[in-house]
Amino acid sequence: MRKRAPVVLSLSRIVTARKSEIWAALTTPALMQRWMLVPASVVPDAPLEIGSRIEWYGDDQEPYLIGKVTTCQFENCLAVQLQDRSWPRLARNGEVTWSFKLKELAGGTRVDYRLGDLAIDPEADAWYAAYLDADEPERLAAVVRELVS
Repeated sequence: MRKRAPVVLSLSRIVTARKSEIWAALTTPALMQRWMLVPASVVPDAPLEIGSRIEWYGDDQEPYLIGKVTTCQFENCLAVQLQDRSWPRLARNGEVTWSFKLKELAGGTRVDYRLGDLAIDPEADAWYAAYLDADEPERLAAVVRELVS
């Protein structure tokens, strides 16, 4: 069996806002609901921290995708390790992540977004296309612009 090439989505956006404003929208469950392509629940329902769980639910009301916050560097970096029940095997530690890195610039903040490696998922190409079209960093920026205006 041939190994599939990595499927990783990386996007960067400059947001005219402070890191603190972006961080709040990035890590506060009620605000996350507004920018995520597929809204999820945070356990516990509190701002994200190391060990927080993010759960995406299917029609059967069971979580199909579970994320665990593995990096939460205040106002700098958020990384979540993902595990989906539809994958043919368990993802290795750090194999499939969803992350945001923030860097303050003159006049704004650069948001670097990464989702992947999705190659483990039989529907990797469809998920890649959906998240590329959704542009979560831009959705996050729109929520931040709303909050600061």
